[in-house]
Amino acid sequence: MEVFMKRILFFIILGLVLAGCNFFSGGKDDYTELFDNIEDAGELRDSFYEAVDEKIDDDGQSLTFAADLFMVSTADLSASLYLAVVELYLVTPKLSTVDIEKKGDTYTFSDEDENEQVKVKFDQKTNSYSLEVSKDGTVTLVSEMTKLGKNHFAYQIYTDSNEKKCVYQMLLMGEDGKLSVDEEATKIPSTIYKAKSVPKSFATSGTRVYILDKGEFSFEGSLSEQKTVTNFTIVSGLKQQYELNEEISLTGIKIRITYSDGSTEEIYVTSSMVVGTVPDTSSTGTKTLKLKYGGIQKSFTFEVVEDGENGNGENGNGENGEETASKKLQQSFLSFSGTFASGTPSFLGSLANAAFSESDPQKLLFYEEFSNASFSLWSNITLLLEGISVITAHEAGTLDALFPDPANNYGKTAYVTYNEETQTFAIGYWNTKGLYTYWFEQEISYDEATDSLRAVAKCGVDEEQLIRGYTEYKKIVDGNYAANLYFPVDENDDEGLYTNYEFRFTQTEGVISQNLWADPPATLYRTTADLSDYGKQGDKTMTLVDGTLTFVDRLTCQSEIFWKSFMGEDGEYEGSLEQSFLQRMADAAEASGGWFDESLFTLTYSALNDYLWLLADYEKKVLDLNQFDKFTFTMENDSKTIITEEYGEETTFVFRYKSDKISQQLSLIVTFSDGAKMVAELVRNGSRFYIQLAQGLPNEYDTYRAAYHDNNNMYCAYSFLKKFVSIYGESLEGYAETGDYVHKIENGVYSFVEK
Repeated sequence: MEVFMKRILFFIILGLVLAGCNFFSGGKDDYTELFDNIEDAGELRDSFYEAVDEKIDDDGQSLTFAADLFMVSTADLSASLYLAVVELYLVTPKLSTVDIEKKGDTYTFSDEDENEQVKVKFDQKTNSYSLEVSKDGTVTLVSEMTKLGKNHFAYQIYTDSNEKKCVYQMLLMGEDGKLSVDEEATKIPSTIYKAKSVPKSFATSGTRVYILDKGEFSFEGSLSEQKTVTNFTIVSGLKQQYELNEEISLTGIKIRITYSDGSTEEIYVTSSMVVGTVPDTSSTGTKTLKLKYGGIQKSFTFEVVEDGENGNGENGNGENGEETASKKLQQSFLSFSGTFASGTPSFLGSLANAAFSESDPQKLLFYEEFSNASFSLWSNITLLLEGISVITAHEAGTLDALFPDPANNYGKTAYVTYNEETQTFAIGYWNTKGLYTYWFEQEISYDEATDSLRAVAKCGVDEEQLIRGYTEYKKIVDGNYAANLYFPVDENDDEGLYTNYEFRFTQTEGVISQNLWADPPATLYRTTADLSDYGKQGDKTMTLVDGTLTFVDRLTCQSEIFWKSFMGEDGEYEGSLEQSFLQRMADAAEASGGWFDESLFTLTYSALNDYLWLLADYEKKVLDLNQFDKFTFTMENDSKTIITEEYGEETTFVFRYKSDKISQQLSLIVTFSDGAKMVAELVRNGSRFYIQLAQGLPNEYDTYRAAYHDNNNMYCAYSFLKKFVSIYGESLEGYAETGDYVHKIENGVYSFVEK
């Protein structure tokens, strides 16, 4: 279950970054204490989630908790983003991208594009807030919190989406707490805004209740069931009439999906849902659009007419007057981040939903890596968000209020400059995170003509400078972006190798590629390149289409794969082909009254087992190169050489591997500083296997050789202080049939020969 928690918590972290960020406190309406309490409540929620995660030992409860936590965290993220809009307004009302009306303790603003209205109420006296989102006059989201005492909070969320109403209630009491999930809600719950207490039934009467009482976990309610698609229909975006040659926008068509449990969901159509091709409008007549989703295919018709009058044309009215570079940057980033993470739906949310649904460890791990690169505390996008807030504060004249005491922060003062020629903001600011005060420097370049951005973020403590990462994106068309995130493998070295994520996405689909130990990618800033295949190639690639994830890992070590075919998975001796072969010889020797030491011939305990991890980790690009004082890698034909140095001792590893339809050959020779060598070799020729293990000084090797033909014909031979001869690429006729000591099974008959 822990793996689920790690992937879910980034939503909560993001919400706290936005909702609890101290940048926004101290404005014209000071809610500093309230925002501090919101942050405290968030930390208690995180602790509660982690504690429940650790206590659950029932698989059904674990999966249900992961699904419930994803839903409540997603709703919490949406609420946090709306709170962030109000917080930004409190500092920079003139630069806010929305008009906010204040009456008493209520802040109201609208999103005309989504036909949404948002009301936010703050009460400093009771340390509570209430947030209400309405769409088309219907309340779709309510989020409320109130402080009941020290480390004692009540928190609830109500969602109404596509005829399904849910209520999430939490009661946090220090290390204890309750989470109630009601999937059968019929109305908005009673408000807890300004409440100094809550009824005993609060957070106890849902469909499912997760309880921590004095550290002991209990669960009440029913487990969730898998749901399937039973029907879908188009609810908007497809007109009944189109004019000749009028473009049909798939991205604007929305369908409502009905599931087997009666719930519904609305999503936008993607190209992958189209059966065949989108009908063209180059001729008049009835046209049919065929869509397929969740295994169900349906047809929808429309008319193409000459000089049609469908009355659906829209003219957008922009703001009067020239916008500042800061506001253009803000608007671009909000559009990008809305598509990527904060919209409903969003690419990251769609990705998370698919990853959790499939519960594939590889996919979940890759999702976690990508989400952490995006939204962890030090992530590229989180720092970009903070940088933009500093810029807006500067233009509003409130920068000094945000950073009032630079003398105690290494003598640095916050600054913002703008180079109109390069369209680049240079900013510096400080922030306290944990025990340390960090200094941040960023360069953010935004080009309006191509709607593309490039940002680099650095930070430092005292005079130490650390490079945190680079962020780039470019809008291809509305709702469709290409982006990359990359950062140095060694965060102190901007001249070395990088971890790079390239991705192209819409709200519901996309592709991500990860490249490790890579050069910086080609820039997206102001690019005119064709980006249709962007993000499709990398060391690892994840693709989301029609709610389904595919994952490709191109980083493999063929030597390791061959080794495991003989040794067993993870090098385990038990149950391996090697054990079967050597155990057969040992049993035959014992039955004849003799002896046989199988451990001398096992690759499990050989240099191959000890050192193959070095090559495997290098080829999978997970090796920590910093553990060595010196590390070099060279490759020539089928030979790969690694030289390491630790504590003044140099070791050389020579790996050789080749294969064809009939045979596979693997050789490892390790040479130490004093000239001593260790050798491990494995050869497969058809169904026969050959092993050689050797160690010693040149021309003075103890060698152990084994040949496995079948269960009735096998050989094991010892030779002492002999010249080593590799079996790699050599003829193996009569191999292991002679030596100082030879164990044989020929035609099922065991014999032992001592020279």
